[in-house]
Amino acid sequence: MNFIKNNRYILFLICLVVWSFMPFLRSISIGAEVSKNKLELLFSNTPELLLGVFLLAQYKLLFKGIQSNLKVFVVYTLIILLGSIVSYLHFSDIMPIIYGIKTTYYPLLIYFIAYEIEGASKEKFLKIWNMYAVIYTLLSVMFHWIYFDFEKSLIEETGCEMPEYYIPRTGGFLLTPVPFAIMIAFSVLYYVKKLISNNNVYDWICLVVLFTGLLYSVTRV
Repeated sequence: MNFIKNNRYILFLICLVVWSFMPFLRSISIGAEVSKNKLELLFSNTPELLLGVFLLAQYKLLFKGIQSNLKVFVVYTLIILLGSIVSYLHFSDIMPIIYGIKTTYYPLLIYFIAYEIEGASKEKFLKIWNMYAVIYTLLSVMFHWIYFDFEKSLIEETGCEMPEYYIPRTGGFLLTPVPFAIMIAFSVLYYVKKLISNNNVYDWICLVVLFTGLLYSVTRV
């Protein structure tokens, strides 16, 4: 556990890479259907397992963040409970509840850790996230330009149509425009704030890349 704690920045980056590429990797390796065996199930849930390791390594900050934001945590818990009840009444199936918690609510626990991180450590986490977001956006837009037909085929294999809003929309390697755009939007705010305090060419280049990604996502975030 100490090894993981001492290498938390590397683990954080690995979590980002696995999370942001998993929909693409799963689509080309397993497809859109439900996992057929334990190995496929393990592979599909790799992002959640890595996140669990990260949360365990930072459990002291997690509990401290929950104590400092107890009202937020209570609301967070109530939303999960109410959403689960409504989902079960509608579908009469527990699987949509599990998928919803896994993809939406479970990652939000990082908020309580981030709340307690201060100083140089917090800035380092921000740099990792935002530098990765720029690189990921650049790769996603290039993939959309060069391998558009392949991207379209992956989306259609799930039973969906290629999203369009005057132009074809891209979701990057997440294959879904909305989470892709939300990821970019956070980084746009980061670089705008940096440019306000210190105007430089590098941050402008990053901002242009991010806005290009937002343009191709055609998402109103």
